[in-house]
Amino acid sequence: MSTMSEVFAELQHACTRDDAGQHFTEFMRYWDYLEYVGLIAIDRPIHQPTGIPYSCEHWTLEVTQLGLDSICDRINLAGIAATITTTNEEN
Repeated sequence: MSTMSEVFAELQHACTRDDAGQHFTEFMRYWDYLEYVGLIAIDRPIHQPTGIPYSCEHWTLEVTQLGLDSICDRINLAGIAATITTTNEEN
């Protein structure tokens, strides 16, 4: 699997905690890249009275609209490719 395929596979399953309760910083390999390119947003809360950032286990993840659009485009392209392949095989 290519790295870009791995990134999109990870994006499709992006969440703050997985079913096993692991934080995204523990189970996502490309979370920093996904944030850098704008496909996910990470909220890093700061303790207001002290101004000290909370540790990463308090961070939350959200898939951005660009991330959602990218997932939908990839799914639609996969569907179109499957349709083209099926049509070509029939001819």
